[in-house]
Amino acid sequence: MTEKDKILYSINIHDEKENLDFFKHYNEAICNLITQITEKLAEAKTQIKKHEDYYETHYFKFVLQSLTLRHLFDGTPLKLIKPGHSYIDISSIYSLTRSLMESFLTINYLYYNPKSEDQANFRYLLYIASGLNSRQKFPVNSEASKKKQEAERQEIEAILSEIKENKHFSTIHPDKQKHIFGKMLAYEIGMKEVIDESGLDKGIFHTLWSLYSNYSHSEQLEAMQLREYIKDTKGYSGTIFGTYRISFMLICFQIIKLTERFELAKEIFDSQSLDIKTIIEFYNSIILGLKLEKHDSAS
Repeated sequence: MTEKDKILYSINIHDEKENLDFFKHYNEAICNLITQITEKLAEAKTQIKKHEDYYETHYFKFVLQSLTLRHLFDGTPLKLIKPGHSYIDISSIYSLTRSLMESFLTINYLYYNPKSEDQANFRYLLYIASGLNSRQKFPVNSEASKKKQEAERQEIEAILSEIKENKHFSTIHPDKQKHIFGKMLAYEIGMKEVIDESGLDKGIFHTLWSLYSNYSHSEQLEAMQLREYIKDTKGYSGTIFGTYRISFMLICFQIIKLTERFELAKEIFDSQSLDIKTIIEFYNSIILGLKLEKHDSAS
């Protein structure tokens, strides 16, 4: 058995036993790694394309959410209800995991999934126009704010004109073109479609997106599950582990994407210890729904 086989065997054992402490240990390491990569890319003033203008901002948000989520799994003490006992706030965890997934999908949608430069530019322009349009709805009082609002209104018009000249936009059905402009959508497709085009396991991620959305919107499913959780917190240990595992996989996926996009990111990744590289590669494969060989003691 090679050293990598031993590591894979250990990962499988801890995964099957739902060992949360094992994941917490490595979660800190991979959060530090993706932080290091994004910081080094910024310091190196890595050349990016026009549609990658918000690249650093989106990764900063993704990393910050990952770090915040990690702390929620330590639990929140409720001394008045049960002294000495901490509750894991699954409502906040699920809501933040949905937000983390949305950040993850936005990064894929804008930077990795476009099939052409025209589509990448179209998605970027649409994203910017939608954001500026949302700000047009805000009330303004000062003269400086009014001037800024007017300047942004003109910027929106210029962006929409550029979109109309975009080759990818011309391939979209006229009815959908009208819908996009009428609603001033930020995305040309829905998030479940972004999941599909990202190559993720549809069975898992469509379901999780729906579940976490229920919690984000405080729908009745959340109330039902939360009432059960209050009665039996241990009964939800598997669900809690599964959510931690999902957030872990999202980070691994993005680290691999960065190494594929930037040579500097690959150099930093290659310098890591074998166990760190192996666990990242392993869970990147899991998130893509690939069939992986189980490494047992007979290997």
